[in-house]
Amino acid sequence: MDRSNTNMSTPRQQSELVYVSIAPSSLHDQHLDIIQTAACHGRVIVGLLTEISLGSSHQVSMLTWEEHKRIFQSIKGVDLVVPQTSLDCRQNLRMLRPECLVCEAGLKTETIAQLRECLNEWGGSLIESGPKLRTPRNQFNEKLQIGNEKIVFVPMCCDFVHIGHMNVLNASQNLGSVTVLLMTDDAMRQYKRDPAMPYEHRKRIIQSMRQVKAVMPCHGPEQYAPLVRRYRPDYFVHGDDWKTGPQQQARGEVLRACRGYGGEVVEPAYTPVVSSTQSQKDFSSSLENSHHVGLLIRTVLNDTKRDVEVAARETKLGKQALNRLLAGHELDELSKESAIRILSRFYPIPKRQMMIDEDTSDKGAWFMTAAQTENTQRIFNRTNANGDTTPYYKYMDTATSALSPFKPELIEELVQVDDNNPMNPLVVMNRGHLLGQATFFIGPVNFYWTVRGKRKCKVMNTGDTCLITSYVPHSFASRDLSQYTAIVAVTFAGTVREALPQLLHLQSKALCEYSGDLRNPESVRTARILRFAELRGMDEPMVRSTLSSKGLTPSELDDIFAGRVVKGAPKALAEVLNVPASEFLADELKPENEVTFQAAPTSDKPGKYAIASVSHMHDIGGFEWRLGTDPETEISQFYRYIYNFGVVPVNIEWKEIHAEKGSVVQQLAPGDSVVFKPFISTTFTPTDEGASLIVFKVPGCVTSEVMKELATFAAEGRNRMSTAAVRWY
Repeated sequence: MDRSNTNMSTPRQQSELVYVSIAPSSLHDQHLDIIQTAACHGRVIVGLLTEISLGSSHQVSMLTWEEHKRIFQSIKGVDLVVPQTSLDCRQNLRMLRPECLVCEAGLKTETIAQLRECLNEWGGSLIESGPKLRTPRNQFNEKLQIGNEKIVFVPMCCDFVHIGHMNVLNASQNLGSVTVLLMTDDAMRQYKRDPAMPYEHRKRIIQSMRQVKAVMPCHGPEQYAPLVRRYRPDYFVHGDDWKTGPQQQARGEVLRACRGYGGEVVEPAYTPVVSSTQSQKDFSSSLENSHHVGLLIRTVLNDTKRDVEVAARETKLGKQALNRLLAGHELDELSKESAIRILSRFYPIPKRQMMIDEDTSDKGAWFMTAAQTENTQRIFNRTNANGDTTPYYKYMDTATSALSPFKPELIEELVQVDDNNPMNPLVVMNRGHLLGQATFFIGPVNFYWTVRGKRKCKVMNTGDTCLITSYVPHSFASRDLSQYTAIVAVTFAGTVREALPQLLHLQSKALCEYSGDLRNPESVRTARILRFAELRGMDEPMVRSTLSSKGLTPSELDDIFAGRVVKGAPKALAEVLNVPASEFLADELKPENEVTFQAAPTSDKPGKYAIASVSHMHDIGGFEWRLGTDPETEISQFYRYIYNFGVVPVNIEWKEIHAEKGSVVQQLAPGDSVVFKPFISTTFTPTDEGASLIVFKVPGCVTSEVMKELATFAAEGRNRMSTAAVRWY
């Protein structure tokens, strides 16, 4: 077979070449299935996607290409690893002209056809790999010792194979015959974390490594020494990270056991910035995301009354691909995005209803340290009324995430004013913003705001708070820059912000017209009457006629449709239009309620002291929490933002309220911040007296309207909403 056009060096030209295309990720069973199938047919060349090709598909790899290359080169049956610079492997195929291409079963029909057409150019063939189709030509050896080689014990977890594992295995292989003491699932749970893959899967991956001669189950670090005494290995190899931490005691026992017969403990340097625990968190987040996407796609099929067979036929996605999506087994971001785009094109379902942001939290919490906050600083200049452009604010991010409704910032004031004049020329107002804002003041700060054309100023100090309505212009300035002056500005998304992607398709002028304005509550009451009347197929004369039959006078009817308060009108309207009477109650939004204030607590006693609140944002709240010395536990149904503005560190232990697994503990030092998801149980334990936290709470997606709707769901299916992706029939 002519390979004169080949531009890459190939192994053993006399043997058949088999090409395998792989996107680097955590090494798993599917990779081994494909490689083992390929190894049955010839010399295996792995085309490993580069960082550029991964970036084009919106995939993120936790290791570099070279690190992935080292891992895949260690797998038994792999003869060569070459870069693949595109998701389309045909360029490499034409360069290498292999006799065979092995790919994962279930590729799109169009893709299979393109690959076959390419292979036909030189008579190559294509094989689709299924799970464990054949036994590879390289058999795994379970013996502890080969000939006179020395025995080397290496304990590992290996649910995420990374370059640190390769470094240890390579060092161990130079010493003798390597036996991996592989942690069982229970062992991992007891001392480290839940395994991302079961023991048998991890065992199969480790057995595939060239450096490994045998794998032995290990039930935890406390079993190291008994295994050493039983098998008397010549070497026990462990990264030097076990000199401190939870394995320190096990290390001492292994050292004593080895000294008893002349064995040696080898401790290669721990590979920095490589953590299988962090890899597990990232991968678990990806798995959870895939599961949630599957649930949302199942919901879409239920909404449109399609089952898998119908949807596969109509969209041409393929039954196997759809089932993979629905089961949450599709980890490739490009495949998920393509499927969502196709489903949205075929069915009247917006893409956003099938997409989901990854939950990057640690069991429901997002922490940010004071040092991390400081590293985000950026200074913004403003031009004042005197025409001078000077530094005005130093902005710094605090704890948040894509799932959190908060966008909180620590903002230091850089301009000092010498009076409390609302029109001070050094003060530069913003234009207001869509997000609401709860503000906590630290130090001598002046607050400025404009309500209905009139600018105001209020003197604020540490512990004071205010709550700012959307689009109210405002500003802040220091009264004394020799003192630390800052605000914790906790901006938060309301219902309008969450609905904005859809609202953008509508006329903003019409939205405002039909909503009314609470500054003129009559307009709101009238708008709501007409809104619900429309749903009942009624116009104003029909509603008037029905209300008249209930005894309301013409004068009262005129007042009702003018939005004025009429005794008994909400109840009568509720009966006619079949909606709660509360829908027709609208209190005026007075100027003093567009920004509300709460002074700092005057008591020194431990307790929760409420921050500023207002009735038209009744789902928003919080408190300054002065902790005593005893632990205090709180369970919240809101998203919580917590900032440690005091000088005493506080230890926080948390877990989901219905979680069976253990809790997590982390310290919230002064200047640190954290956001918790709803339904998280948290226990706060101060390290000393005088701990002070500021706590803000908003509903996010768990609004009062959502809770009201959930309360109406039938008992037969209400728990299915976010836990099971099943057909509606």
